[in-house]
Amino acid sequence: MKNTMITAAIIAASITVSHATDFDNEISWIEQNTRYAETIAETSGEDYPQVITIATDELVDMYGGEDTRGLYDRSKNVIYIADSISGVDLTGLIIHEFVHFFQHESGNSFACPGAMEKEAYAAQFEYADQMGSPYDADPVKLLLITQCGGASWY
Repeated sequence: MKNTMITAAIIAASITVSHATDFDNEISWIEQNTRYAETIAETSGEDYPQVITIATDELVDMYGGEDTRGLYDRSKNVIYIADSISGVDLTGLIIHEFVHFFQHESGNSFACPGAMEKEAYAAQFEYADQMGSPYDADPVKLLLITQCGGASWY
């Protein structure tokens, strides 16, 4: 019990909670650059997930995957973002995770989790390209993550 309390105190001390209204620009970008304009129009901002910035090692400890830098937890309606991300990469990652939220809200069906990742990564990379900062991703890892039957965190 004591270790659980200490862990909870450490996690509570190392997070920053933001509200969806802090991300109007990112949501507007998604609305203009993806197929989710209708879903965004039909979804109340009050339903948007909280965005929590958390220490990278804590995010990895909570959800696994040593490369985890962001995650949409549908059961909690929370987007977790690693505190090691900044600049265009941060905005692109927030877009990526909000795309996952809108994927679920839209009711669209996907062949597999990899297909959902492919769409979210496409938005993230498009944003980076538009900002003049192309995203540098491991092509093999990306191929594995975005294929049906590939690696998955779902």
